[in-house]
Amino acid sequence: MRKNLIAMSAIAALGTFGLVGGAAAQMAVNAGGTGHQLVFPYFTTQGDNATSIALVNTDTSAGKVLKVRFRSAVNSDDVLDFQVLMSPGDVWTAAITAGTDGKSRLTTSDTTCTIPDSVRKGVTVFDTSRVDPKATDVNAQTREGYIEVINMADIPVGSALFTATKHTKGTPLCTEATFVSALTSRASAPTANLAAPTGRVGGDFIIVQQTNRAAWSGSATALVSRADGSPAQVAFWPQDNVAIASGASGADGTLTTDPLLTVSPTTALTDGRVVMRNYDLPDLSTPYGVNADGTNITLSGNQLASTVSALRTVININQFETSAGIGGLTDLVLTQPTRRYHAAVNYVSGAAAYAPSGTVSSFVNSLSAANSALVNRILCLNKAELGTVATGTSGSGMIWDREENQPLTNPTYFVLSPSTVPVTVYNLCGEVSVTSINSATSSALNANLTRASVVYPAGYESGWIMLDTTAYGGLPFINNAFVRASTPGQNYGFTFGNKTRAAR
Repeated sequence: MRKNLIAMSAIAALGTFGLVGGAAAQMAVNAGGTGHQLVFPYFTTQGDNATSIALVNTDTSAGKVLKVRFRSAVNSDDVLDFQVLMSPGDVWTAAITAGTDGKSRLTTSDTTCTIPDSVRKGVTVFDTSRVDPKATDVNAQTREGYIEVINMADIPVGSALFTATKHTKGTPLCTEATFVSALTSRASAPTANLAAPTGRVGGDFIIVQQTNRAAWSGSATALVSRADGSPAQVAFWPQDNVAIASGASGADGTLTTDPLLTVSPTTALTDGRVVMRNYDLPDLSTPYGVNADGTNITLSGNQLASTVSALRTVININQFETSAGIGGLTDLVLTQPTRRYHAAVNYVSGAAAYAPSGTVSSFVNSLSAANSALVNRILCLNKAELGTVATGTSGSGMIWDREENQPLTNPTYFVLSPSTVPVTVYNLCGEVSVTSINSATSSALNANLTRASVVYPAGYESGWIMLDTTAYGGLPFINNAFVRASTPGQNYGFTFGNKTRAAR
């Protein structure tokens, strides 16, 4: 098998959900790094950046049918999705770069089977049909975002699909006739070719800044259906554009809570909603997990509640390094992998759309018209939820230098790029929010779509920042600090993952 490896902020809040009564759902984060679902926190092709991703099937017995979906950093719009069919012990790699047209594109020389087959045979250009058509640069919305990977089903030994996807002397058959037979009908239960997904899939990424010759690496966050390793539900949809005519969205729906997706109507849509198609599913709110009592989750609201509960943290900590002596730059990248499933932006009305609460009494949106706002048609969490940056024990955000010091006053630190005028509140904008520390003009990652800045007083060039979300019961997000340092003729990149602890 050939592999293609490229050579070339302070917080992001999510909706909080909880279950009241009934069987408690059990989605969990696996610190071991493998699972049923993966979230790659960031990809970028801004400037001269390129991103390499790798998926690893650590299951040496069963194959995997994976849904891979790239979402824009702005409002989590789908900009590319396809399926990867991995054999036991397989690795699949790809590179994401920017084309001359400004769109991201995926390139792989990996022989692992994909649906459609064209993905493994060259260059796949990202799609802009779902992003904001009124954006200043529509193509730019494909250049930053995050990635969802879902193990829709396993491929059982002895099945025709196993034979078609198993590598023989380094190359699988990828038999089209078998794919047509096995992968063109929706499946919510095991079939001859699709078994209950057991997970055991891991993922890693590398971001390369080619001119500066700096690089950052990290691993995808792994979610498991249950902490005990039990299989999840089969959740397979064909990779085609057939409109879905049955099922429902919303908290009580059987398909998704995405507030813009709807089943096929009898008349054409002109109101900003999107007709759901097979390739839209599954997503992270599609019923998939298993309850503590062994029953399947059946409502999308309950699935989302389970996933949010698994990702929720209270105290979140990360370092920053911006010392001029080493040319330090730090970007905090805050990824919100569940926000799309309760809040989105309707590009026809220009307003925010929120998932209906339905009758699942515990389905609560932390993003609502009362505490969010649209800034340049990007959905943001506003001051009603976040307040100001604080020092000491007041407020939710606190900073220290490396010698235990904190600012004696609480000046206004935040500015919203590209503005240089400080603001008294900090709107967390986008599905992936990038916050540059101590620089209103420079970003370690060349981030642009959702970038904001935090400028601390003199003397606070290095240290750490803590976000306390106790007041909100904890918020589910993924936090990474990407640090760049430089010396004459040399650049370095460092990635610091999120640190958490319990509240005092």
